[in-house]
Amino acid sequence: MSRFIQCENSKREDVLKHWQEIFSRDKSAQTAERELFKARERAYRGIKGEDAERYVTPDGEEISAGYNIIYENIEAQVDGSVYPVKVTALHQRNEKNSKKIEHRLNPITRAASVRNDVDLAERVVPTQGGTYWHGEWDNEAKTHTTCGDFVLKQRFPINVIPQNGANSVEEMQHIFMELGMEKSYVKKTYDVKLKDESEEEPEARSAVGDSVPAEDFVTVRIGYFRHKSGSIGKIAWCGDTLLYYSDDYEAKYLYHCENCGATLSVDDFEGDDEEKTESFFSKVFGGKKKRSNEPVCTKCGGNKWKYKAVEKEVLSEDYMLPNGTIVPAGTEIPVYKPRMLPFVLQKSVSAANELLGLSDADTLEEQQAKENFACRKIFERIDNSRPFVSLPPDLSIEPGDGVNYIRPANPADADGIRVIDVRFDISPFIAMKNDAYQEARNLIGITDSYQGRYDSSAKSGIAKQSSAAQAAGRLASKRNMKATAFADIYKMAFKFFLAYDDDVREVIYRDEKGNNVYEKVCRFDFLSQDENGEWYFDDEYLFECDMSLVLEQDRVALWQQTSTDYAAGLYGQPGSLDALIMLWKRRVHLHYPQASETLAELEAQKEAQAALMQRAGPTPPGGAQMPSAGGGVLM
Repeated sequence: MSRFIQCENSKREDVLKHWQEIFSRDKSAQTAERELFKARERAYRGIKGEDAERYVTPDGEEISAGYNIIYENIEAQVDGSVYPVKVTALHQRNEKNSKKIEHRLNPITRAASVRNDVDLAERVVPTQGGTYWHGEWDNEAKTHTTCGDFVLKQRFPINVIPQNGANSVEEMQHIFMELGMEKSYVKKTYDVKLKDESEEEPEARSAVGDSVPAEDFVTVRIGYFRHKSGSIGKIAWCGDTLLYYSDDYEAKYLYHCENCGATLSVDDFEGDDEEKTESFFSKVFGGKKKRSNEPVCTKCGGNKWKYKAVEKEVLSEDYMLPNGTIVPAGTEIPVYKPRMLPFVLQKSVSAANELLGLSDADTLEEQQAKENFACRKIFERIDNSRPFVSLPPDLSIEPGDGVNYIRPANPADADGIRVIDVRFDISPFIAMKNDAYQEARNLIGITDSYQGRYDSSAKSGIAKQSSAAQAAGRLASKRNMKATAFADIYKMAFKFFLAYDDDVREVIYRDEKGNNVYEKVCRFDFLSQDENGEWYFDDEYLFECDMSLVLEQDRVALWQQTSTDYAAGLYGQPGSLDALIMLWKRRVHLHYPQASETLAELEAQKEAQAALMQRAGPTPPGGAQMPSAGGGVLM
């Protein structure tokens, strides 16, 4: 049985049955919506169902009727930008720490896996009306010097079963996930070998409802639930096998000596520092008891350890806070708990008393039906529009090798041959098709200028910018919802960082001059002491996303703007060495090609010029100015 289960053997069956019943109840209540999830995804992908409108040609060829306007309008809104976090300290004493939080959290969304999930979410959110972001602390995310990191995953709505009736994650008392997992991954994660379990719900691995089980996969259900005390519990099961259970999964668990109660530390292991650290990581974070190099308690010499939750931690050495305060070794500090269900819901457009937002696929359903109907009618009329040949009674057409022959007996028979071209008018259906297309764009707020197409209504560059801005304004609510979701994601990551990150992390950021700066961040930096002398982790910060910072994603536009600012004299006199250095520093920050090399050349010119002027002495009154070293202007 899994080592994570924190309940007696006699209660395991009751615990599992209790949460299985709640899961089944919530999933059943979501049946109609789950069918909508699959239908919307099929509409976005252009997958035609059995009852979809099709046109069958006289030759028996089946043609799916309709241009996919749902796909086009959703793709037109895609913006893969990730909003950087902006942290505001609610107390002046924490101003420096607010910057540390930004530097620590921003790299989370730079990870390739998160970028891929953001790109996927850009399609899922407008199609389904929203998506879920799931955050966890992964102790297996190790480097040579650190152990554990915050992991963020986008969860498709069909994989999340919320509490029935809840309209936000904050008001939920429990929430479930249903995931398809490979058996060996389950064994590695939960230390439980599944023999007879099979994949009960293959649709958990599909967005469109595929139902073919995979041989090496099983269906795992994971639930999170709140207690009245505010603590968060977690359960996981596969079939009727309990994989994981904890009443307080946010708690910090450490090994304690069964003899004296001392907490396991690196010093309890034998060997050099690297071997001791490796053994400690394996014991505390690997989850399995080592058969060799078993630690011996340095306090009493015992070698039996019990894995249990702790409410307090003891500093093993002095620690200096950012304000200069020394927290002495031996100080007891509380264990921080996030106290939250680890999900953030990103909506498309909010709707009253709805958990997910409004779906663009639902909004455009009628226009797509019009488009399909018009296209089917056009196919029918084109297929029935064909030429007919009128022949005298005694004539016939003889098919040949690529040529058809008619053999009239006399000139009168030849004159009796007529070709009648019958064409049906398709213009009403073309008009219907175009109207449906334009209606769909109007509903969503998409314009030609917004898509970068030719816009006959915008006669100038300013007019095109204005048209695109109007479209962006209509879509602003979706951007605001994305920014709100990511602000909550950053807040969740910060809480997990305070709770579980025991390492001193080195982070990199750019200062105001565009230079790379390295600094160290540790969760103990956020320790504070109240009036009664009690230590606590100060988490009173405001998290938001400054959407204007996303402009940095459009580097070409910023490159053009910096050139305009330079020409306008905002960096100093155009052509002067100081102004050029300021310009190229800005370009380095914006990742302009070969900007670093150009900046280095300019700074070398300035140093050479300064050295030349120093050797020449002060310039006499009315004297000529010294020529610049290098002789070129880099613009």
